[in-house]
Formats: sequence, structure tokens, C-alpha cells
Amino acid sequence: MFLLDLLPIISPWQGALLDATLLSAFSFPVIYFLAFRPLNIQIAEQKQTEKELFESNQKIQNHEKELEIKNNELQSTYIELMHSHDLYSHLFDFAPVGYFVLSDKGVITASNMTATKLFRIDKSKLLGRNIDSFLSQEESEHWQSHNLKILQHNNKQSCKLVIQRDDGSSFYALLDFQRDNTSISPTIRVSFTDITKHNWTSFE
Repeated sequence: MFLLDLLPIISPWQGALLDATLLSAFSFPVIYFLAFRPLNIQIAEQKQTEKELFESNQKIQNHEKELEIKNNELQSTYIELMHSHDLYSHLFDFAPVGYFVLSDKGVITASNMTATKLFRIDKSKLLGRNIDSFLSQEESEHWQSHNLKILQHNNKQSCKLVIQRDDGSSFYALLDFQRDNTSISPTIRVSFTDITKHNWTSFE
């Protein structure tokens, strides 16, 4: 009370100004901590989130570009493989010698067009047939002896066989065959030529 008595007498407008000043001095920190500071924190967090979203979006766009490039490369590779496959199929089918693939049981599982022409049979009828069905008993025994050797020792073999066609005709064939170690089950790759017009004994 004594200190208040020492204060000079102020006018009402000065008192109002003092009240306003004191109110502002006490209200501003409250408003800052209760309103402005949380708002600033929220704005900062929002900017950080927007920055992270922008960076993530950039990464996604870059990843999409990489995937697009890889996809184009895969498409180009696929086209090249198809061209290579078509070329291989053409060379395989129209090679000057006959080709077919045998299972370990002697079943024809693949053939080229030259082989079907030499056998004078449609490809659909050739596939699935056993090679023994085109051989006489004697020729079959001769073939089996070679077949057993190649399955056991994997050495390249050659032999001559008389092929009996379904129409009753026959031709002399020189066969070269080898086991295919790249397949899961044992198979034999066979190439053969028609040597009917040649001297049979010259191919011993």
C-alpha cells in the first residue's frame, strides 16, 4: 500500500493505456504458447510432410522411368528372341538332313520337315511313334545295341539302318546320334541322311 501511495496519480486514459499494456504483456505469451507455437509446429510438420511426399513422388517417377526403360529393353529382347526362334525353326525344319529327338524308350518326340519327307508321313503321325515301328526285327536289334551304348557312355554313335516306311517302301539311312545332356530326362538327338543312291558298303 505504501508503494502504491508513492506512485503518481495517473489520468483515466493513462490507466487504460497501462491496463492495455499489462494485458498485452501477459496475454501475448499465453496466446503464443497456446495458439501461435502449435500452429508454427503444425506448419513446419506439414512442410516436412510435403517435402517427404515430393521426394517420394520423385523416387516413384524415377522408378517408373526405370521400369519403362527395362520394359522397352525386355520387349526388344523378346522381339530378338522371336526372330532367333523363327530363324532357328526355319533352319531346323528345312535343313538338308533329317532331324528327330528320341526319348530313352525310342519314342520320337520332335522332328523336322526333312525327316517327315524322308519317312513320307505327316509330322503329327510321326511324333509319338517308336523308332522300332520303322525297323525290321534285325534292324531293331542293331539299333538297340547302339542305343544302349549311347545311353550308358554318352559317346557319339553312327550306324546304318534300313527304314521301313508305312507305304511299304524303304530307304537306307546313315544316322549320327548323341545323348542330349541338357534335358531333364535322357533324350537322343538324331540326324540322318538318305544314302540309298550311294554305295552302301562305303559307309562302313
